[in-house]
Amino acid sequence: MSWSSANNTLTVGFTHIHTFDSAPSAKDLFVGRIGFVNPGGPTMNTAQQQVFLEYFTSTVVTENNTYVVTIKDQTKWLEYTTEAAVEQAQAKWLKAVDQYRENNKGALNSEAQEHALIKLFGDVVNIYKAPRNHTGHEFQPLTLDSSGKPIAAPCD
Repeated sequence: MSWSSANNTLTVGFTHIHTFDSAPSAKDLFVGRIGFVNPGGPTMNTAQQQVFLEYFTSTVVTENNTYVVTIKDQTKWLEYTTEAAVEQAQAKWLKAVDQYRENNKGALNSEAQEHALIKLFGDVVNIYKAPRNHTGHEFQPLTLDSSGKPIAAPCD
């Protein structure tokens, strides 16, 4: 994530790989804060900030799936632009993952992680999921079904 005031260009995406089967972490949802705040570098003007918030994506490629995260509520997302806020979000997420596993014996780690992300941050970000080996990468929104289990549901 970077921008150049000299060239008036803005890069608003972040991609990384988990080499194990997992969902994104809470930190992955808010990794864009580094580019948005740009510690030690020049600050973005209001127009650049708006473009960033509208188009930012975080892509996480895992062993079995690819996830794409976009900002749903800019005001709420901006509450996570400090290191302390992200660390608190990560701690809450880890606790929610453990609670889901406790209540759902035998659940996959990625299922517990997805559940915690949606439960805690579903009003802040959109999370889309596609099987890694799926041709065409038809991403579907990650939601919770009536029993609280995470599912990738087709868009309406």
